[in-house]
Amino acid sequence: EQLEKNSGNITELQQLKKQLVLVRKDITKVGSRLKEPVKEKKSPDSKRALQQQILEATKILEKDSCNSGAYLERALAHHALGNFESAEKDYRDGLRVDPDNKELQKRLKFVLHLSK
Repeated sequence: EQLEKNSGNITELQQLKKQLVLVRKDITKVGSRLKEPVKEKKSPDSKRALQQQILEATKILEKDSCNSGAYLERALAHHALGNFESAEKDYRDGLRVDPDNKELQKRLKFVLHLSK
């Protein structure tokens, strides 16, 4: 019984590790779409670039509140800045618009796990 319990914990840890790798890749993707790449340590320039990404996504959402891609982009930027509550809200708002979006579902699940 103990072995089964430990096996389940190991599987869960492996899944979480895979999700963390995916989030790191997404953060890098967001950075590559910006003028300067996101660095591991958030320099003032990378913070500004992520804040700019948030502003741009917000402008898009003001014109088109049904743009799930803009919610995802803004959530990823919030996530990269460590604003997990804002990221969670954007993931949820994106899912209201596009409930079948697997990427939004996966990211929401991950950010909820980080918030525990």
